[in-house]
Amino acid sequence: MRAVRLANGTEKQTDWNAINWRKANRTVRNLRHRIFRATQEGNLNKVRSLQKLMLKSYSNRLVSVRRVTQINAGKINWSSKRQQPEEGWSMISPTTPPGKPNQ
Repeated sequence: MRAVRLANGTEKQTDWNAINWRKANRTVRNLRHRIFRATQEGNLNKVRSLQKLMLKSYSNRLVSVRRVTQINAGKINWSSKRQQPEEGWSMISPTTPPGKPNQ
């Protein structure tokens, strides 16, 4: 039986607790700083190359997943919540002419 190989995956499962988060954060921060400096210098070929490197960076993936799952966990996602009008207030429909109340 052949082993199933995942696209864009790692060879083995990552032990979340064994990750050196300081090193991963430093790697991502340094890469972001390099992109910033290349942008300031106007070296667009280097910027594009570093952006590709950022997309393929394993450290960037780790930090991004950690940010979504742990750091942002429990924060309100306003795009998924629809605010209802307060009681006593009505929504103005786009077909209602200005100055006329909703029925």
